[in-house]
Amino acid sequence: MLIRCLACVLLLLSLAAEPSGAHRASRPSIVVILADDLEAGTLGHFPEITRHLVREGTSFDRFFTADSWCCPSRSSILRSQYVHSHGVWTNTAPEGGFERFNGLGLERSTIGTWMQDAGYRTAYLGKYLNHYPGPMPETYVPPGWDTWHVPVRGLYDEYGYRLNSDGSPVEYGWGEHDHLADVLGDKAREFIEADGRPFFLFLAPVAPHLPAHPPVRHAEAFGDLMAPRTPSFDQADVSEEPAWLRDRPPLSRTEIDRADEIHRTRMRAMLGVDDLVGTVIQALRDTGRLDDTYVFFTSDNGFHLGTHRLTQGKTTPFEEAIRV
Repeated sequence: MLIRCLACVLLLLSLAAEPSGAHRASRPSIVVILADDLEAGTLGHFPEITRHLVREGTSFDRFFTADSWCCPSRSSILRSQYVHSHGVWTNTAPEGGFERFNGLGLERSTIGTWMQDAGYRTAYLGKYLNHYPGPMPETYVPPGWDTWHVPVRGLYDEYGYRLNSDGSPVEYGWGEHDHLADVLGDKAREFIEADGRPFFLFLAPVAPHLPAHPPVRHAEAFGDLMAPRTPSFDQADVSEEPAWLRDRPPLSRTEIDRADEIHRTRMRAMLGVDDLVGTVIQALRDTGRLDDTYVFFTSDNGFHLGTHRLTQGKTTPFEEAIRV
């Protein structure tokens, strides 16, 4: 099953009832939570995700990205197309990024416009496409989204950033609750509580994408955690790997220690996303909508951290990068 199919699944859910009259109110609401660079096999570290989604939901264990790179993958999710069809090849212009997605006119038809046309009120909160807003003004809101809260400056800092809130720039500082994951949680709650109509909420926190800035309250978590020592970690035998990998030496002690520290930082940042999930579930429960809402949790791609002798990264066809 490919991640590009997610948009198709969501649209089919939206069409489960007649699009008019009393039937419209009976349609399920839909929440999509898209992590950034989260590798498979780590959800057990996060209590809210484990409690509400893993234990009470269904996991698709054979779920793969169309391309293990942020912007091509996100374009596939938004458009339900493979990369060779939507043409967003990389994270940066001219071959990719927001500028190419926008320049090709792809925003005219996305999961946002489809859900809006199906009668849903829609919201996009968090990271959009790499290098947004590019050449467009910071107040630019793409078609298809009734509510829009997306960073235009300082995205990966998660503190001290600027948010485009429905066409108005808003500055956030370095207070505890200025952390992006917390702000997105608050915005999500407001959207869920706004009215009783069925909604489509796309939540895109930036964790655990590096440099991975966790909320202050989680800064000391996972003190002894190490990067998973899977069979591919610091792979001993690379004789059957591609030439570019066969030439890589084993990881040094310093590189292994660094991988462990990066892993701890990434997991700490993900605790902010875990809190966000808890906020969304509680808002659904408080409004009586929990039993009539589908919640999807996934990532745009995975991440290498010491596996196959690769210190860190993605963009390869290895399981660590493509499985989510």
